[in-house]
Amino acid sequence: MKKALGLVQPRNGSEKIESILREYIDELNSRSFLEDFKDYGYYYKFKVHDLIHDLAIHVVRDYFVLTLPTSIAKLKHLCVLYIRDNHQIKTLPRSIFKLQSLQVLSLVGCTELETLPEGFGKLTSLRKLYITAKQLFLSLDEFASLNHLQVLGLYNCDNMKHLVSRAETLFTSLEALYIQSCKSLESFPLYIFPKLQTLVIKDCPMFSLSLNYEGPIRRQRLRLKHLHLKSFPQLLKLPRWIEDAAEILETLKIRKFPKLKMLPEFPTLMTHLKSLYIDLCPKLLSLPSDMHRLTALEELRIYRCPELCQKLRPPSGEYWPMIGRIKRISIGKH
Repeated sequence: MKKALGLVQPRNGSEKIESILREYIDELNSRSFLEDFKDYGYYYKFKVHDLIHDLAIHVVRDYFVLTLPTSIAKLKHLCVLYIRDNHQIKTLPRSIFKLQSLQVLSLVGCTELETLPEGFGKLTSLRKLYITAKQLFLSLDEFASLNHLQVLGLYNCDNMKHLVSRAETLFTSLEALYIQSCKSLESFPLYIFPKLQTLVIKDCPMFSLSLNYEGPIRRQRLRLKHLHLKSFPQLLKLPRWIEDAAEILETLKIRKFPKLKMLPEFPTLMTHLKSLYIDLCPKLLSLPSDMHRLTALEELRIYRCPELCQKLRPPSGEYWPMIGRIKRISIGKH
């Protein structure tokens, strides 16, 4: 929190803020303010002591329970703001636009939030945005001003049928897009994200993987490095647009494709693929014939694909000679 509020400053030109924060954490831990403390070297995991947690909740309960306070604008150095699982908040105060240092905003689980307020584009320092809201689509007029936005996550945006109202503006800075449990979302134009490197789509029952891949940069090669897809019960095969990213793709994760029968025959193009994860694809019976040419592949995990898993088991499985050289292999039940 001290770092998020900009309250920690180096005591000399060479001292790292992380070192100062470590001193604070060690002091709090030595005084039993923290519980379940685990030191992983680069980062830590811990919980605030129950008594401290209860006191904090008591102090701020009346302050936060009805919409976010307008006085939040006084936190002019605030860089990170998490408002999660607040089922009372319906609107954000316009004073939030004064948080010109805000880089990360999470509104995940705010199921009663109507929409992002008009003027949202004034948060020009925003780099990561995660939202749950009732709005029908994202306003391109607002997002066009967020020139530094790198990560966008949409969770349980159940009224959103189309990601944007029109596809005339490009999200030129966005590198990662996470879409999860948006039950009405049908598709979005992939070409408006020319720098997208990570795409995750999970549990969106109406979603079409065609992704409207048409537009002014149709022939520009996709930059996708990481693609995670989960729960597409009607699809028999993966979409062809994945081939346009084949030479760059590093991670491919597909899960819960109950009707998927085969993978695309273009693994020879996947010269950078390092990780392949397949789960809950019971009708998938085979791997591409030139699977052995995925020379960069370091990790292969295949679960709950009964017949395919049988063919992959060492040492006598039909496909074992194609995959035996891979460093990390996990086959069978998850």
